[in-house]
Amino acid sequence: MVVGVDGGASRSSFIAFDASRLSWSRWSGSALSLFYRGASSLAGEVRRGVWASLRLLGARGVRGVYAGVAGLDAGVASVRKARAVESLTPFPLILDHDAYIAWWTSWIEGGEAAVIAGTGSLVYLYDPESGERRILGDHGPLLGDQGSAFEVGSRALRMLGEALQGLRRWTCLEEALASRLGVSSPEEASAWVHLSGRSLVGAAAGAARVVVDAAEEGCGEAASLLRRAALGLARLVSTAAGRWGVRVFRVYGGLARSSVYMEALESSVEGAVVSRGILDPAVGAVWLALQHYCDNLTVSPGELAGLLSDLDAQPV
Repeated sequence: MVVGVDGGASRSSFIAFDASRLSWSRWSGSALSLFYRGASSLAGEVRRGVWASLRLLGARGVRGVYAGVAGLDAGVASVRKARAVESLTPFPLILDHDAYIAWWTSWIEGGEAAVIAGTGSLVYLYDPESGERRILGDHGPLLGDQGSAFEVGSRALRMLGEALQGLRRWTCLEEALASRLGVSSPEEASAWVHLSGRSLVGAAAGAARVVVDAAEEGCGEAASLLRRAALGLARLVSTAAGRWGVRVFRVYGGLARSSVYMEALESSVEGAVVSRGILDPAVGAVWLALQHYCDNLTVSPGELAGLLSDLDAQPV
């Protein structure tokens, strides 16, 4: 019995997998980011998610857990915090970069490199033979995350704030945001962003989900915002394709669920083929957990993908 975890900046996914019975369960949790939570808080959320996923499967114990978390590329301090989190759980735990587990998911799906288009964004390549990891983008919302949900959501919230103050005309985008967030004044919008208990990153990610839904419902302004964001990520992917010689990319994250966003991304990347990943990125973490904790493993990557292919994948 193992658990694989995809921990993002706004949500997380826990998959408990029983290799002996080929059965599984999935539980969704809150953010798992080294940037925004202390070690004890992060360890507590990992424990809750692991036990919840095991209970859904009727299991009481776990051989080991492999978890991808946001923020593990931020230098020595992030590595130290990761090791602290690992020491605070009652089960064997390995914390790694969330894009690393996504890369293994892309490998299972036949991709060469992984693209994250969620709350944050990046392009990631791993070489199993040399152990080399390459990353382009990332570095948080102030330094990077081109074309991310944070970028989309923060821009949309700024547009809503201006409309509520009479500084710009109302469109279907501002109407959708005001309706979904339940705000009708600048003060109410400010309270939703700053006083609701959610982080600024969480607020932006929540607004981005509204933008995605509005675009799918035919709002031109929402679609335009998503296309502009996709162009930013396309430049990142095109650069990675030229620099690394990669030709096949798989995209994971909440924005990959948007047909408007993906059409713009796929048509704008130069020198490579880009397509949406089907599997939950936590599948890659399950595969890594099986490799680390299970002897005489008989499950192949293809079989694992087949078993877990019907998961509701890719939260923002």
